[in-house]
Order: sequence, then structure tokens, then C-alpha cells
Amino acid sequence: MDLTVIGLGGCGKSTLLAALSGQAAHGAPAVTIKVPDKRVDKLSAFYKPKKTTYAEIRAREAAWPSGAESKRKSEIDRYLDQIKGSNLFLHVLRDCATPLATDPPDARRDLEKLDGEMIFADLVTCERLIEREHVQPMDAARKAAVHRAKERLESETPLWASQWDENELNSLAGLNLITLTPQLLVVNVEEGRTEAPALPAEKLHGRHVVPVCLKIAAEVATLPAEDQQAFAAEMGLGEPAAHTIAREAYRQLNLISFFTVGEDEVRAWSVPAGTNAQKAAGRIHSDLERGFIRAEIVPYETHMQLGTLKACRDAGKLQLEGKGYLLNDGEIMHVRFNV
Repeated sequence: MDLTVIGLGGCGKSTLLAALSGQAAHGAPAVTIKVPDKRVDKLSAFYKPKKTTYAEIRAREAAWPSGAESKRKSEIDRYLDQIKGSNLFLHVLRDCATPLATDPPDARRDLEKLDGEMIFADLVTCERLIEREHVQPMDAARKAAVHRAKERLESETPLWASQWDENELNSLAGLNLITLTPQLLVVNVEEGRTEAPALPAEKLHGRHVVPVCLKIAAEVATLPAEDQQAFAAEMGLGEPAAHTIAREAYRQLNLISFFTVGEDEVRAWSVPAGTNAQKAAGRIHSDLERGFIRAEIVPYETHMQLGTLKACRDAGKLQLEGKGYLLNDGEIMHVRFNV
């Protein structure tokens, strides 16, 4: 799963998913979020295609456990079990009154509580691995990585806030360490507010914070696109808050977009940064990857200046690249292939 929306009970997780997806998300196993992109808007306006498709990411809500506590696991332990296996957490903090919460809103309190529980859970995992080493030995690389992780967690530092090389990450893979997953903080604020409450820098560990009234954001998401922009302008915002969150999440997932264009469809395709042209062609269709010959590449800005792929080709601005070429965000690609 690309994203998991997490947070204490009653913070607004379902409302955030509704705002991002434009549909009621309560109880849904997962939703698809379209990533707004003005470049796609302009390409679509130019080509007037039959279909326009934005890059997409998948998200789910980790709902707070309901019902009686298990005899074996506490409420928080059951919650932490279900949030494992995501590439990014959207961590919702409550700084407003909500129907499902009875205690006063306090974003700092909620941040410290869930952060502390996640750090403690990972610390327990590391300590158990070290304790069982005499019966389940770890290889040297994993042992070193686990001991380093334990030291970071003992200093109350989440693992995603530390630098790890590829070998260390490979050694920690499969251990389900929750704090290795990076986070984007979304603060649910009262209607009319545009700023988040002051959160101590030492508690943020570099996390990006987006303040938004989720109730209003969910309502705005159901409006036509032009009305959403008008509402944002009225609020003094450059774009709807849900668009800001979706784009920031996309960036933190380390994804980039390349485009295919034509009268049938203008489409944004998402690939991890550092993807080569042949692998990217496979996102369009497996035949293109299998029979890849060359990729015709032009930056979005160059295309918009010259008008068409043919004009770019005639002006010598269309690059012919091989299978190892690493795509850049915003490039338009046409694949030559033979199968």
C-alpha cells in the first residue's frame, strides 16, 4: 500500500481520505487518490483528448480498534499491528472538536502519544532480537543494524529520522519496524484557521506539517474542479488543501511523473525516481518493455514552447534515448518498440 492514514481515535482519518479521494471513504478497504498536476491540465487543454488520466496513489485508513480489548494485546498494540506494511504514513493530529472525540483537542499530546508508542514497539522488537540471538543468530550486517536501531530508539528518535545506507535497510527489511516508515503530518484545525499549532521542532524530526480543516476539505472535494479553485482563492490559498497534501505525499513517496500525449489520451504515469526508460515503458504496457528499442524524450517545458512532438522532432529537441536512460520528472515519452 502506498499510503496509510493513521492517528488516534476521532482525529479525522476517514474525513481526510474523503477529502483526498472525493468520495465517502469510511469502511472502504482502500481508495484511489488522483494527484493534481497543472502540467496534465495544460497538456489536456492543448490536445483535447478523449481521456485525461492523472497519476494515482492508493491509500487506506488504519481505523482505531473498536470493541473490547483482547486478553493478549492492548488497544494500542492491536492498532500498531494493522499499520505495518505502508510506504508512507499520513499522521492525522486533532486540533479541533470532532464528533467522535470526547477529550479536549491537543495536537502535541496526540503526536507524543502515538510517536512514543511506535518507538517503544520498535524498541521491544530490537531488544527481543538481541535477547534471542543465542538461539536465533543474526548475520553480522543485521546484528550491527539492529544494535544501531536500538540506540536510536533509546534516544527517542524514530528510525526514519536517521540516515541508513542500502545495506542497513536491507538488513532491517522484514522486521516490520514501524518507525522506518516516513510520515507527513496533517493537523485537523478548526474552520477558518490556516495555521497549525506550534509543535516543538525536536518532536517533529523534520516532518512536513499541513494544517487543514478536514471537514471543509471533504466538502470542497465534492465540488466541480473550477469551484474548488474558486473556494481556495476565496480562502487565500493557492489550491485546495487536499491537493497540497496529495502532492506532498507523492513527493515523499519518491515518485515522479512522465507523460504520454495524443488525441486519444493525455496521461501521467508514476514511477520511482531513478527508473530507466525501459522499466518506465513497462508501466504503459509489458510489450513496450519487452520489445523496447528507443525512447523519444522531450521535457514538458520544451514541448509547450514548440507545440507538438513533431515540432520538437523537427527542431532537433526530441532526444533519442536507450533503455538505460533515467527519466526525469515531467518528461514526455514516446516508445519505439518491436515484438
